[in-house]
This record gives sequence, structure tokens and C-alpha cells, in this order.
Amino acid sequence: LPLLLLFPLIQYSLAAYAVSDLPTFAKETVYFSQRDDFDNRMDSPILTPMDTKTMNQSSIAEHSLGPFVPCTNIPDDFLRCESIPKTVSNLNETGCHHFGGTKPSEVAWTNVTCRVLGQIECRGPRTFQRERPCIKYTGHYFLSTLLYSLFLGILAVDRFCLGYSAIGVGKLMTLGGLGVWWVIDIFLLATGNLMPADNSNWEPYY
Repeated sequence: LPLLLLFPLIQYSLAAYAVSDLPTFAKETVYFSQRDDFDNRMDSPILTPMDTKTMNQSSIAEHSLGPFVPCTNIPDDFLRCESIPKTVSNLNETGCHHFGGTKPSEVAWTNVTCRVLGQIECRGPRTFQRERPCIKYTGHYFLSTLLYSLFLGILAVDRFCLGYSAIGVGKLMTLGGLGVWWVIDIFLLATGNLMPADNSNWEPYY
């Protein structure tokens, strides 16, 4: 019963709050459509329209107010881009200087050449450079590796799956460092400090 009595009061308060945000002049609520300069504002656009009668088709396509968007703004779904090289480049070469990274500040970026698909119309150069993160995936899943570490970590299955063969042999021969190494690897995996040996990232789940 108290809630039923409070409901109309809350509804009235919300309505009063919404109306209080409207501009008021001379202690009277004035809506934007009721202002004297409303018609003038609607009849005077901010941007000057194009004169399509005096422009040819190529000029219309290149015009900033034309119907075509810049080719550099086309989404990736309508582009064909070069693959990111899987090898690490030297500092004085183009490409990825390193791979991997779990934080945005740790991820390197490189430029690849992209071209707009043939049936897509846009203005400007159809071939251009676009930035890509230096991230590669080689089939390593975080959840699977964590389960390996929990249940088979004492046999170093997690280290072998991540590509640390030499370390895995030592962990296997000591039976997970008598359990200590086993616990440490679980902690390293859970905190993101143990990644695949090839500097690849975990496979996404989507």
C-alpha cells in the first residue's frame, strides 16, 4: 500500500524534473519549435548545398558534401588488406617489431595496404594504408590451457602445449617441482604472465 501511494508522487516528480530542463523566458516555458527564429533556422542550413547542375559526375563524387564517403572510412568488411607478416622485422624495416601484448600499451602497430572491393563506390584513392595490431593467433585457448595446468600441470602438459618444451621436460622430471612449480604456473596463467612461447595471443571465443 505505501508503494502504491508513492508511485504517483514519483511520477509527478519525474515529470516536473523533465519540464524543468526546458528553456524558460519571462517565467514561461518556451519550446524550441515555438521560438520566433525557428522558421529562420530551418530555412537557413549550415552547409551550402551542391549545385549538381553545373558539376560532372567525377566532381560530385569528389565533393566533400557528395553522396560518396571517403574510401579511407570504408569498414574492414568491404576491404581487402594484406596479411600481417608473421616474422619480426628489424627496427629500420617496416612491419611488426614485436608480437603479442595483453594491454593496449604493449601492442605494436603496423601499416598494411588495403583496397576497396570492386562493387563499393567511394571517393578518393581506393588503395591506402591502414593500421593493424601486431597480433597473431596460433590455436592457443586460455581456458583449455588453464584446465591443463590445473589437472595435468604436475606432468607439465601446460608447458608443452604452450611451446616450452625444454622447461616442460624439467617440470615433468621433477613432478611439477614437487607441487611448487605446478602452483606457480597456475598463478602465472591466471594473472596473464604466462603466454604462448611464440608470442601469440589467446584465441578469441567468438
